[in-house]
Amino acid sequence: MKRQLVSAFITACATVPLVFSSALAQTSNAILINNASQTATVQGMASSATCATAATEKPQHTVEIMEDSDRRFKVKGDSETTLLLINSEGKRFCIQTDSFSNGEAELTGRWTRGTYKVFVGSGSAAKPSYILSVSPLN
Repeated sequence: MKRQLVSAFITACATVPLVFSSALAQTSNAILINNASQTATVQGMASSATCATAATEKPQHTVEIMEDSDRRFKVKGDSETTLLLINSEGKRFCIQTDSFSNGEAELTGRWTRGTYKVFVGSGSAAKPSYILSVSPLN
């Protein structure tokens, strides 16, 4: 009976979107995306990084995508928030929010299996907070 309950619990957990609190994001910056339908959301504080300078800093998060999938990397911050992804081959994907985007920006497309370093920066001296989500395209 216990084995059936544990199996049912594990199966149920596999379909629940991942949501990390800011406390967890501070202790572990790794996000594992196991399947194409999985969503992960994390919070943090932006660094002073920009698209040009972020790679010299430690990434706030590392996303490991286990299978090729259509995904959306979305950041919500202030009007100067920058989202930079660098894949394991060094290719850079970068976007910045502006006053017209309401502090939101996203990078969408077909993401190949691999590890992505995620940098969230801001030109603001205040180092604003942000919310980053990695979700499937629907």
